[in-house]
Amino acid sequence: MIDLDPEDDEWARGFGAYFGCWLPDPHTYARHTSEPFIELASAALNKVALAHTRRRYRLTPEQTVSEEQIEDDGPYLYALAYTALVEAQFAVWWRNEKINEWYGLPERKRKGTPPDPGVLYLEVCDDPALREILTGFALPSPGHLQIRDVLGELVELPYDEADAEIEAWHDAMDTARSLVPEREDDWADPLSLLEEYSAALAAKKQQPDADATLRTHPKPAPQPYGVSHEGAELLVADWMRHLDELDSTVTRFSGDGGVDVESARFVAQVKNLNRRSTVEFRDIRDLHGVASVRSKGGLLFTSAGVTEQGLQFAAAAGIALFRYDAVNGTLSGLNELARDAIAKGLPEAFSFS
Repeated sequence: MIDLDPEDDEWARGFGAYFGCWLPDPHTYARHTSEPFIELASAALNKVALAHTRRRYRLTPEQTVSEEQIEDDGPYLYALAYTALVEAQFAVWWRNEKINEWYGLPERKRKGTPPDPGVLYLEVCDDPALREILTGFALPSPGHLQIRDVLGELVELPYDEADAEIEAWHDAMDTARSLVPEREDDWADPLSLLEEYSAALAAKKQQPDADATLRTHPKPAPQPYGVSHEGAELLVADWMRHLDELDSTVTRFSGDGGVDVESARFVAQVKNLNRRSTVEFRDIRDLHGVASVRSKGGLLFTSAGVTEQGLQFAAAAGIALFRYDAVNGTLSGLNELARDAIAKGLPEAFSFS
């Protein structure tokens, strides 16, 4: 799923949380928030997505957004809708659990109807321990979301991307649930465990990073002011060394094309682009050609995304696709091979001895 612009990400999270606080009858929607959300929020989501499309294509107020531009920006609408849906689902689920707490009180302490906490969720929604609980028990599956754009066309994740997102969804839920003490019913009042859970989460954060202890070379440090094209190549060489390819070096300073970083077993190309941009299929095809000629593994590192055609070709050709965030000092995999390399190291992921 593609990254949202910061202002749109903030809007989507706030919009979703307010929606979840407002939606009537949380009992009905505790596990099925997506249908009413899409039905009622579609117009607002499309308005924000359309504004992004205008920014992306640098359209003047007098210019009209074309159907092709709207369709091309469909993944952005999807990411916007899913980000907001997560917050709406979290709010509805939390409200429902708080109401269930009332039913669990002794009868003499129950008066009237169960109180719905509603917008009180907004006062607690940023608590890290609570969000971990919500991730473990209320995170909506990305495979269940469908939304129509302003043209009436259905926007959903491509099958290969949906599989990756759903796998990540399962991993996130498993990680969150691993901190929750075992009990017979996973849905039985998990909010009552918040104090225990907060302690477990704090203890986990104090443990040494398993990845850091296994790697010979440390992770590159965050670059608060970003990096130039040349700086990006140096950064990628450092990431490759962290992924157990210790002889990685920058070959030449070049902002476009060719091999930018090389080791005894890998060639890497660096695309330091605007985050709204995408790496094209032809760039990955050319990289595959160079890697094949040199009998080395092919790696692409970018600060942006990759086109659908590029993702498909990379999967078939065995090219690992990485996205780096220089400012935050993070590296993520855009395809399965890259995610495997981040988890195991480059040599093991490519089965190099």
